[in-house]
Amino acid sequence: MTTDRRAVVNLVLSTSAFAISAGGSVLLQIVFATTIYEQTGSGLLSSLFISLQYLPALLVLIFKNDWESRGNPSRRWLRLELLAALMTCPILLFVGKPNYVMLFLLLFARGIVDHIARVIKAVAARYIFPPDKVTRYAPILQSGFHVGIGLAAVVGIATGKFFTTAAVTKIDIASFLVAAALLAFVKPFSDVASDPEPALASFRARLAEYRSMLAADRRLLFSAVLPPLSSSIFQGSYSVFLPLFPIRALGLPANAVAVGYVLVSAAILGGSSVFSYANHRYEFFKTDFVRIKRNVLWLSCASAAAYLTASVSHKFFVCAVLLTAMVFIFELVWMSGYTGIFAYAPKGRLGSIISISYGFGFCAASSCIVLTGVLLDYFKGSFPSVVAILMGIYLVCFGALYAFSVGPRRVIEPPLARSDAS
Repeated sequence: MTTDRRAVVNLVLSTSAFAISAGGSVLLQIVFATTIYEQTGSGLLSSLFISLQYLPALLVLIFKNDWESRGNPSRRWLRLELLAALMTCPILLFVGKPNYVMLFLLLFARGIVDHIARVIKAVAARYIFPPDKVTRYAPILQSGFHVGIGLAAVVGIATGKFFTTAAVTKIDIASFLVAAALLAFVKPFSDVASDPEPALASFRARLAEYRSMLAADRRLLFSAVLPPLSSSIFQGSYSVFLPLFPIRALGLPANAVAVGYVLVSAAILGGSSVFSYANHRYEFFKTDFVRIKRNVLWLSCASAAAYLTASVSHKFFVCAVLLTAMVFIFELVWMSGYTGIFAYAPKGRLGSIISISYGFGFCAASSCIVLTGVLLDYFKGSFPSVVAILMGIYLVCFGALYAFSVGPRRVIEPPLARSDAS
């Protein structure tokens, strides 16, 4: 099998595995969030369960550090899928008559495995794809998560209603097993890093190294901070709004929530596809970095404006169009940072940078999700008030990042490209 063909096969298998396991987990999240909200009417309690997709990241950030020196990342990914399936099984014991405390603890424990897998999936891109295709294929691999969201939502629409909590838990278990089976056929181009560096033992040492790398290259600083900053506020807040806004603000039935997830998935896939094509053609990260920052600034403002306008409208069609536009533009912002990490991260330190950035981002997203629930209760369901506050926070933080990350104005070859060329 030729190199190009094997790369495409790996891309299809790994992206499919990501989509299927993510689809099962997102379907579980949707069902739990809507069920809890219908039973309790509490935005705070619903947001606490939604935050479980981010909350365990801090433990992973502190205790996990050796990402690229323990062999084949795709095999480690496979084992994590099997472990996630095993850890989901006990949930079945507590969904009949919901025990919210036990469900929270079990989902939190499984969330630790999910977050380790998230980093491993990103690291695996450098091993299952040829070096000259990593920056092109890695974003496509990450889009598998959003394909999974779309699959979960389409299933909800097709059935006319969501599954019971017991049934969706079984589907989630099966999705992990199918993903593991697909990963068994992935054949990486290399098993270990060609120049692995010893992993730093303490979190303090890893954090100091992280700060040093970002301080040495302001392009890397901007790229590493942008994804967690944007996703924690945009994605963190709409993770609460998607299951609650159609019910509370538009008065729609619970199964209509699926439409929002379909629109979000389509917008994210469209944004990632457009960005990947444009980046492949114009090679943004080999041009003036100031131009990249300026484009991200305007995109951020446009996404915030679309989000706020969508929250004000009570017409379904208008909300749908503006929500789709907001997520599409947000994805362009997120992809700019995510791809920049691959372009500027020193070889052997990609996993370290991603894990710490993701860790901080997921912790911030958990806080944003809970804050969104608290604000919704405080403002008695006034979504425009909540969105205005959150977008104000984002724009202030982004302005500080923009001002601080003074990038070079001349054309500079990214570290990854230099390493591959050598």
